[in-house]
Formats: sequence, C-alpha cells, structure tokens
Amino acid sequence: MLKWAVIPSCCRPAELAGLVSALLADSVFPVVIDTGYEPPYVSGHNWVSVIRDEDPERNVSRWWNHGLRYIAEKMEPLPEEYVIGMFNDDVVIPDHFVTGLAEALIEHDVDIAYPDQGGSGTQRYDWHRSPALPYRMSGYAFVLRGSAGIFGDETIKWWYGDDDVEWQARAGRGTLCVGGVTVQHLYPSSTTVGELAEQAERDRVTFQEKWAGRTPW
Repeated sequence: MLKWAVIPSCCRPAELAGLVSALLADSVFPVVIDTGYEPPYVSGHNWVSVIRDEDPERNVSRWWNHGLRYIAEKMEPLPEEYVIGMFNDDVVIPDHFVTGLAEALIEHDVDIAYPDQGGSGTQRYDWHRSPALPYRMSGYAFVLRGSAGIFGDETIKWWYGDDDVEWQARAGRGTLCVGGVTVQHLYPSSTTVGELAEQAERDRVTFQEKWAGRTPW
C-alpha cells in the first residue's frame, strides 16, 4: 500500500522539517502545500512534492484539496489501495505513525483512522452504529482512505472543515479512534484570531446549513 501525506504549511520551517523527516522515515510521500513561504518552500528531497498556493484567502479545505487531487491523479492508473495522512505543520508524530494508522484503517474497514488524543481507547464510529458524537477526531493529524473519494468542502474555510471530512467518513465506512497512539500538537488554535476568528463563526453557520442544523460542538 502506498502512503502519502498532505501538509499545508507557512512560516514554520523547523517544525515542517521535523514532520517531513518522520514521514520519510515511515516510507510516506509528503505533499507540502506552500501557503506563503518567502522565498517559496523547496524540499530538496525527491520523495517530497510541493504545491504553491498563491491565493491570499486562507482556506484550509482548499489547501487540503490541492494535495488530495494531486495524489488522486498520481494514483489513478494504479489499482492498489492507498492512504493519505493529513497534517498540520505543527504536529510531532511518533515513529511509523502513518503505517500504524493505515493498518488499523484496513483491519477495521473504515475511511479515517486517527490517534487517541482523549484516552478513550480504540473506538469505531459511524452514523449507523453511533449517531451521537461522543468524541471528535484530531483534525490536525489523521489518516484517510484514498479510495473513499473524500475532499474538503471549500465553502468551509477555516474551522469545521475537519469536522465536515469526519462526518463524510462517518456517512461512509466510518472512522476509527486508535487506542495507544498519540501525537503532540504544538500550537493549537494559535492562528485563529482577528479575521480568522470571524471566519470561524461564519464556518459554523455554513456547517449547520449543510448538516441540517447539527454541529459537532
């Protein structure tokens, strides 16, 4: 199984370098979405692809989709299943993180697997078995089944985009919280200030309109 990763990133070269190194050690092909490095980001490694986003509007779903569409095009001629790790650039992951979650995803036949940040142990969620929302996935670090065909909703620009992806997966094969696996998230919510905080409120309204008035929190 081929393993990819999508990492939107700007202004955190040291953190990005650590994450990319950990992914390469796990035989993962990283796709970095350069959202504003000056000068533009250069990886210097043949396994690392870089996509430059020149749009000044910050939209996490669009950034994700750049990488997801690029990977889908690369994989289209190939018959094998593949997975994509989706990461913030300020995440520190353990060894073999993508491989471990990919194996759990296949074993439990789900569309998303994610680390157990809340200490709940291994739990599977989908709308048929668990219509309630006891636990949200870690939107800053998760693994997505390539053949699920899940993409970000670009009308949800800053917050709630990860919840939308999670709910898409719950409507499909489901999601899996993988017990015993955690990551370190260095700067949670550090950039959601000013206009982005206002955008987060607009995203809540958009999410509610899409999902019949429901929200994840």
